[in-house]
Amino acid sequence: MDDREISEYIKNQCARYDVKEVGFDAYNAASLVARLHEAGIPVKKVGQGMAVLNNPSKQVERLILQKQIKHDGKPFVGWQLGNCEVYEDVNGNIKIRKNEADKSAKVDGIIAMIIAMHCALDNPSLSNSWGFRAF
Repeated sequence: MDDREISEYIKNQCARYDVKEVGFDAYNAASLVARLHEAGIPVKKVGQGMAVLNNPSKQVERLILQKQIKHDGKPFVGWQLGNCEVYEDVNGNIKIRKNEADKSAKVDGIIAMIIAMHCALDNPSLSNSWGFRAF
């Protein structure tokens, strides 16, 4: 998919919803981020290290276990959840990674949700609800 299509989709979603910030993983994102920035959409680089992803990963896990986040039976989201492994370091910090046994495994949607949670936790006064949705 072309990053112009993706940026148009994100711009449309930002116009439709009260988006405060769009978090992104910097890997291969320069062109897309530039387009969003030019459109006046607030963007935030979210590192993929343990220190950054631990807290939002634990928060997402808690909400899933409490059934406060659901994917409404969407098979693609269920497939990605099934591809996730939780990596825990010696200090009890966690982050999600894909199951390396299956090279076709994808977890991008789950990581995107964790990035969104990172942004929400960094800006608690910006949000009154946890508006996560599955497409």
